[in-house]
Amino acid sequence: MPGIVVARLRRQRTGLTCALCAAVLLAFLVSGCSNERQPARAGQDPTTGRTPPKLGGPYLAPAHLPAGPMNRIEKPIAARLAKQARAQGLRLDILDCPPWDTSVPGRLRCMAYLDGIPTPVLVHLAAVEGGSIRFDATLGHGVVATQKLVEELHRHGYTHVDCGDVAAYPSRVGLRVVCQVSHGGDEQYVAATVTDRSGGMAISDY
Repeated sequence: MPGIVVARLRRQRTGLTCALCAAVLLAFLVSGCSNERQPARAGQDPTTGRTPPKLGGPYLAPAHLPAGPMNRIEKPIAARLAKQARAQGLRLDILDCPPWDTSVPGRLRCMAYLDGIPTPVLVHLAAVEGGSIRFDATLGHGVVATQKLVEELHRHGYTHVDCGDVAAYPSRVGLRVVCQVSHGGDEQYVAATVTDRSGGMAISDY
């Protein structure tokens, strides 16, 4: 009887040992598979495994444009300013000026809305012969035009520049716009940061 018991114990131990070997082998195979490169997640760069940054600057809430049509003073000023805006890739939505007291020479401090961004405008009014009024209007500082930023990056030797879909941002000091560029055949990202109210920007690697 004791011999039979010992034989059974040995057989059970041998079976347990084989089970442990199988478990270790299975764990090794699973570990080997988990060490293989995993597919990139949605939105990740397959070469770096990092999520590309969002192009452009911070989110801008839509501006509330002044209600009502432009008056007889605002319309001709807006027409001239619209040409200046188009040269920078911007759209003039509307011009809003305070009431004019008809005195000349005079000065009006107006607000132009360029792609929804309020921008100060200084208007000088002067009388000419015949009673007509001459005016000079200049867009003030306050807007970073994305098209101008793209052109500036091209001048720095970057190609295939993409700074997002927003046409303009307010030129607040510290505001940063991220762009995807190509330089020497390599794709990379750069950040343009507003350094002063006049729209000066510093460009650095992202």
